[in-house]
Amino acid sequence: MGGTVRVEGKWNSREDIFSYLEEYSQSTKEQIDNYKMKNTLLKSYVFETFNESLFGFVPISKEILNIQNLFGDQKHFLKQIDEELYTLNENNKLVGFIEQINPRFCTLYTTESSKYSDQLAQSYVKKSTTLDSLWISGKMYDNFLREITLYHPPERFTKMKFEFNSMFEI
Repeated sequence: MGGTVRVEGKWNSREDIFSYLEEYSQSTKEQIDNYKMKNTLLKSYVFETFNESLFGFVPISKEILNIQNLFGDQKHFLKQIDEELYTLNENNKLVGFIEQINPRFCTLYTTESSKYSDQLAQSYVKKSTTLDSLWISGKMYDNFLREITLYHPPERFTKMKFEFNSMFEI
């Protein structure tokens, strides 16, 4: 495991967390520009919860869709920062932040290595019947990228990586 270095007690507000993530991204961008990478990249994993109203299913208990239940387990615990933001800890070490975007979508922000964070994200999806990786169409991807670039400085480094995980092939 790698990147997140702040002392856990420092995460008292949304402003603390997002200031840190912005500073971390800026520092990493400077390292990339100078060809001296020390930091891992900041990664964002977007998760989608099952929305029964889309398919006319019997409503799912809100408790099942609770962030603590989706991401907390024997190794990981969450500490709530505000109504929609949590720290994610593994064995008393901060590994990232989870933000509830709306009742259907949440995002994991982490500076851990890709190897670790990819495995972590995949493990959450595999163990839950109500959690999935975000799926977006090509048109939606184009709109998403356009929106992201509008709200960030032009010099900000942005990398969007999408992978196809064929879960149903034999």
